[in-house]
Amino acid sequence: MIGILISALVLIVANSRSGYASEQQQIQSHASAPRVISFSGGRVVVERQDDVDHVTVLGIAGTLQSESWCPLESGSYDELSTFFKRFVTAIEVAIRILWFRWFGIHSV
Repeated sequence: MIGILISALVLIVANSRSGYASEQQQIQSHASAPRVISFSGGRVVVERQDDVDHVTVLGIAGTLQSESWCPLESGSYDELSTFFKRFVTAIEVAIRILWFRWFGIHSV
C-alpha cells in the first residue's frame, strides 16, 4: 500500500511541476486582471501581483471567507490546485485498491 501511494505521489509531483519552468518564463507582467472561478459556495478570485498569486475566497453573499498568497517560486495557484486534485485522486485510488484487496475483490 505504501509503495503504491509513494509511486502515485512521485508521479503527481513530476507531472504537476513539468510545466513550471515554462510558466516561470511566461511570468513577466507584474500584475494581471483578476480571474474569477465560481463554485457552489461562492467564488475564488485569483490575481497575479508581481511574483505572487493573491487568492481571495468569497462566500455566496460576497463576504470574505479566506485570503491567501501563493509565491510563484513554490507554485502558482493553478499548480497547487492541480497538485491537490491529483493528490486526492491518488489517495482515493490507493484506498480502493486496498479495499478490494482486503475484501477479496480482485477487479478495480
